Parts: sequence; C-alpha cells; structure tokens
Amino acid sequence: MKSKNYKKIINKLSKNDRVLDIGGWEKPFNRANYVIDIMPYKTRKIKKSYPPNMREYFSKKTWIIHDIKHPLPFRDKEFDFVVCGHVLEDIKDPVFLCEELIRVSKAGYIEFPNRAYEMRTSVEAYPNSHQYVGYNHHKWFIEKRGNKLIFIPKRCMYSVMKILRCKKVKNKFVGLFWKNNFSYEELFFNSYDQIIKEALSFRSRNDNIPLKKLWRRYLLTKPFMKIRAKINCRISNLSIEE
Repeated sequence: MKSKNYKKIINKLSKNDRVLDIGGWEKPFNRANYVIDIMPYKTRKIKKSYPPNMREYFSKKTWIIHDIKHPLPFRDKEFDFVVCGHVLEDIKDPVFLCEELIRVSKAGYIEFPNRAYEMRTSVEAYPNSHQYVGYNHHKWFIEKRGNKLIFIPKRCMYSVMKILRCKKVKNKFVGLFWKNNFSYEELFFNSYDQIIKEALSFRSRNDNIPLKKLWRRYLLTKPFMKIRAKINCRISNLSIEE
C-alpha cells in the first residue's frame, strides 16, 4: 500500500484501538492487533512490514489462518479499524468480503489498483506483457465512485481489443477511507456489446475522449474482429461456430 496512507491510518488510531489487517502476509501492518490470511504466521514477509521501526502488535496467536470466502471469525464491530490492501481484486466474491468488513469493524481503509492502470498494458515484467492489460492474476477491475466501489469482471477482451486500453494513468493505486459503512456493487452484463460499451464509457471519462468517437471507432473495426478470430483459430487448428 501507499506509505503515506499507512501514516494517515496511524495518525487516526489511538493506542487502545483494535486493528485488523486482512491479507497482510505480503506486507504486514505492524500496528494491527490481528492479521487474517491464508498463509501461516511464520511465512510472513517481515522485511516488507510497515512501519519498519514499529514492533508487531499481532502475534502468532492473533495471526488467524482463514479463507476469506467464509465469514470472518469475529464478532460484529469487534474492531475499531480494518485494513484491506490489494485483496478485493484477487478473490472470487469481493462483495461478500465488503459486507464482512462493514460487519466486523467501525471504520477502515481499502486499497486496490487504479482501474485505468489495470486497463493499460506492460504492467508486469513478463514476456509479451505489451499485449495484455493489468495484473494477470487479478479477477476484477475496481472503480471508486465517491464512497462506492464498483466491481467489473476482468475478461480477456480487454487485452484483445486495443480500443479498450486506457492511455492516461495518474496513480497506480486508489484508496478508500470509510467510517460506519461504504457502498459497493458488482456489474453484470447481458452481452459483449454491453461490456464493451461500459469499458468505452470508462475510457472516455478517464482519457477525456468523446464516447461517440470511441464507439464509432469500435463499430468500424468490429467487422474485422471475426475475420481475425477465424484466421487465428485456423492457425491453431481450432473450430469456430458460425
């Protein structure tokens, strides 16, 4: 997470506040009294912990090994603050975890990759990354709209269709501080055109390009997409339905 937001969190906390870190294995938040993760305590990345000069408030006993697809093993409003950094985009049901965050804590901070950053190429250092958008292991784009998180399924078409790729990226990561609750929504689509139109709408807002211009460009290239798909399938000795 952004170190400046860690500092904001520490400044918000009193010495008696109970703090939970969800998914803290990669970079444990030392001020957390409890950490919940699928990985065990002894494998935590101590060198990446933050703040580096702060002792660990959690212990082996309060490091809870738990699959977050299940309800969190805590009482309602048991914590004063919960930190959830770079977790929601990885899991199958982020909406369920959002419900659980609000249930077990009075306030919190959530961080995730900027959707515009996830919709550009060459994010990761692996072969041919210029052909693919975002992080390869992420399941969702997350867009912050005020105090609301929007979850958009990440599909291969975002990599295949260059017109959907964002060009302007101000920040790699986005954070949401919340108190009492926050809103969240998962988007559902009935057709490929719906998915594409929503993605073009986002790119229009992010890159400051008129939506009509992007939509016209998409319609002009659409007839060639099926031809290209057929050629690729023949090369791979695959069949495609007409």
